[in-house]
Amino acid sequence: MFALEDSHFCILIKFENAISIGVRMEDLDKKQKFVELRAKGKSFVKISEELEVSKTTLIDWSKDLADEICNLKAIEMEAFREQYKISRQHRIQLYSEQLGAIREELSTRKLNDVPTHKLVDLLFKFSDIISREDVQPVFSKAVHPFAFNEHKTESWTA
Repeated sequence: MFALEDSHFCILIKFENAISIGVRMEDLDKKQKFVELRAKGKSFVKISEELEVSKTTLIDWSKDLADEICNLKAIEMEAFREQYKISRQHRIQLYSEQLGAIREELSTRKLNDVPTHKLVDLLFKFSDIISREDVQPVFSKAVHPFAFNEHKTESWTA
Protein backbone atom coordinates (compact mmCIF):
# COMPACT_ATOMS: atom_id res chain seq x y z
CA MET A 1 0.00 0.00 0.00
CA PHE A 2 1.14 3.51 -0.81
CA ALA A 3 -0.61 6.40 0.90
CA LEU A 4 -0.77 9.96 -0.32
CA GLU A 5 -1.87 12.61 2.11
CA ASP A 6 -3.23 15.85 0.81
CA SER A 7 -4.79 18.77 2.65
CA HIS A 8 -8.22 17.78 1.32
CA PHE A 9 -8.16 14.03 1.33
CA CYS A 10 -6.19 10.91 2.02
CA ILE A 11 -6.35 8.05 -0.42
CA LEU A 12 -4.74 4.69 -0.50
CA ILE A 13 -3.41 3.19 -3.66
CA LYS A 14 -2.52 -0.46 -3.90
CA PHE A 15 0.66 -1.21 -5.83
CA GLU A 16 1.18 -4.92 -5.51
CA ASN A 17 4.79 -5.81 -4.81
CA ALA A 18 5.92 -2.37 -6.00
CA ILE A 19 9.04 -2.37 -3.90
CA SER A 20 9.94 -6.00 -4.54
CA ILE A 21 9.76 -5.58 -8.31
CA GLY A 22 11.78 -2.38 -8.19
CA VAL A 23 9.20 0.24 -9.16
CA ARG A 24 10.73 3.67 -8.82
CA MET A 25 9.26 6.21 -6.45
CA GLU A 26 8.90 8.61 -9.39
CA ASP A 27 6.59 6.10 -11.11
CA LEU A 28 4.50 5.75 -7.95
CA ASP A 29 4.22 9.54 -7.72
CA LYS A 30 3.13 9.72 -11.35
CA LYS A 31 0.52 7.01 -10.80
CA GLN A 32 -0.78 8.86 -7.76
CA LYS A 33 -0.96 12.12 -9.72
CA PHE A 34 -2.69 10.22 -12.55
CA VAL A 35 -5.37 8.96 -10.13
CA GLU A 36 -5.96 12.51 -8.85
CA LEU A 37 -6.21 13.98 -12.35
CA ARG A 38 -8.53 11.24 -13.65
CA ALA A 39 -10.76 11.62 -10.60
CA LYS A 40 -11.05 15.32 -11.44
CA GLY A 41 -12.16 14.42 -14.96
CA LYS A 42 -9.01 15.30 -16.89
CA SER A 43 -8.61 13.62 -20.29
CA PHE A 44 -5.90 11.12 -21.10
CA VAL A 45 -4.42 13.62 -23.56
CA LYS A 46 -4.10 16.37 -20.92
CA ILE A 47 -2.69 13.96 -18.34
CA SER A 48 -0.25 12.54 -20.87
CA GLU A 49 1.07 16.03 -21.56
CA GLU A 50 1.29 16.95 -17.87
CA LEU A 51 2.94 13.74 -16.65
CA GLU A 52 4.93 13.08 -19.83
CA VAL A 53 3.60 9.52 -20.00
CA SER A 54 2.17 7.86 -23.12
CA LYS A 55 -1.59 7.60 -23.52
CA THR A 56 -1.28 3.81 -23.86
CA THR A 57 0.42 3.62 -20.46
CA LEU A 58 -2.24 5.84 -18.93
CA ILE A 59 -4.99 3.59 -20.28
CA ASP A 60 -3.24 0.59 -18.71
CA TRP A 61 -2.95 2.47 -15.42
CA SER A 62 -6.63 3.38 -15.68
CA LYS A 63 -7.57 -0.30 -15.83
CA ASP A 64 -5.27 -1.20 -12.92
CA LEU A 65 -6.31 1.75 -10.75
CA ALA A 66 -10.01 1.92 -11.61
CA ASP A 67 -11.14 1.36 -8.01
CA GLU A 68 -8.84 4.07 -6.67
CA ILE A 69 -10.04 6.54 -9.31
CA CYS A 70 -13.66 5.71 -8.55
CA ASN A 71 -13.12 6.05 -4.79
CA LEU A 72 -11.42 9.41 -5.15
CA LYS A 73 -14.24 10.66 -7.40
CA ALA A 74 -16.71 9.61 -4.71
CA ILE A 75 -14.73 11.44 -2.01
CA GLU A 76 -14.59 14.62 -4.09
CA MET A 77 -18.30 14.42 -4.95
CA GLU A 78 -19.15 13.97 -1.28
CA ALA A 79 -17.11 17.08 -0.43
CA PHE A 80 -18.88 19.00 -3.21
CA ARG A 81 -22.31 17.88 -1.97
CA GLU A 82 -21.40 18.89 1.57
CA GLN A 83 -20.33 22.34 0.36
CA TYR A 84 -23.60 22.70 -1.59
CA LYS A 85 -25.61 21.56 1.41
CA ILE A 86 -23.99 24.21 3.61
CA SER A 87 -24.65 26.96 1.09
CA ARG A 88 -28.22 25.68 0.68
CA GLN A 89 -28.72 25.76 4.45
CA HIS A 90 -27.33 29.29 4.47
CA ARG A 91 -29.82 30.38 1.78
CA ILE A 92 -32.72 28.76 3.65
CA GLN A 93 -31.63 30.55 6.82
CA LEU A 94 -31.43 33.87 4.96
CA TYR A 95 -34.88 33.36 3.39
CA SER A 96 -36.32 32.42 6.78
CA GLU A 97 -34.97 35.62 8.31
CA GLN A 98 -36.42 37.68 5.43
CA LEU A 99 -39.78 35.91 5.77
CA GLY A 100 -39.79 36.74 9.48
CA ALA A 101 -39.08 40.41 8.74
CA ILE A 102 -41.88 40.50 6.14
CA ARG A 103 -44.34 38.91 8.57
CA GLU A 104 -43.38 41.37 11.27
CA GLU A 105 -43.88 44.32 8.92
CA LEU A 106 -47.22 42.96 7.67
CA SER A 107 -48.50 42.54 11.21
CA THR A 108 -48.12 46.30 11.76
CA ARG A 109 -50.08 47.27 8.67
CA LYS A 110 -53.80 47.80 8.30
CA LEU A 111 -55.75 46.47 5.33
CA ASN A 112 -58.04 49.51 5.04
CA ASP A 113 -56.45 50.75 1.84
CA VAL A 114 -56.59 47.34 0.07
CA PRO A 115 -59.40 47.18 -2.56
CA THR A 116 -62.25 44.72 -1.97
CA HIS A 117 -61.42 42.49 -4.96
CA LYS A 118 -57.82 42.16 -3.66
CA LEU A 119 -59.09 41.19 -0.21
CA VAL A 120 -61.34 38.54 -1.75
CA ASP A 121 -58.40 37.18 -3.77
CA LEU A 122 -56.28 37.05 -0.62
CA LEU A 123 -59.10 35.28 1.22
CA PHE A 124 -59.28 32.56 -1.44
CA LYS A 125 -55.49 32.21 -1.67
CA PHE A 126 -54.99 31.84 2.06
CA SER A 127 -57.97 29.50 2.38
CA ASP A 128 -56.47 27.30 -0.34
CA ILE A 129 -53.06 27.32 1.32
CA ILE A 130 -54.55 26.39 4.68
CA SER A 131 -56.63 23.59 3.18
CA ARG A 132 -53.50 22.12 1.53
CA GLU A 133 -51.63 22.32 4.82
CA ASP A 134 -54.45 20.65 6.75
CA VAL A 135 -53.77 17.02 5.88
CA GLN A 136 -56.05 14.47 7.47
CA PRO A 137 -54.23 11.63 9.23
CA VAL A 138 -54.69 8.15 7.81
CA PHE A 139 -54.78 5.29 10.28
CA SER A 140 -54.38 1.64 9.45
CA LYS A 141 -54.91 -1.57 11.33
CA ALA A 142 -53.55 -4.97 10.44
CA VAL A 143 -56.22 -7.59 9.90
CA HIS A 144 -56.01 -10.72 12.00
CA PRO A 145 -52.93 -12.77 10.94
CA PHE A 146 -55.02 -15.90 10.36
CA ALA A 147 -57.18 -14.12 7.84
CA PHE A 148 -57.13 -15.12 4.16
CA ASN A 149 -54.47 -12.51 3.21
CA GLU A 150 -51.83 -12.08 5.95
CA HIS A 151 -50.65 -8.68 4.71
CA LYS A 152 -54.08 -7.09 4.35
CA THR A 153 -54.71 -3.81 6.21
CA GLU A 154 -57.75 -1.65 6.72
CA SER A 155 -57.47 2.13 6.40
CA TRP A 156 -59.70 5.01 7.42
CA THR A 157 -59.40 8.75 7.89
CA ALA A 158 -60.28 10.67 11.02
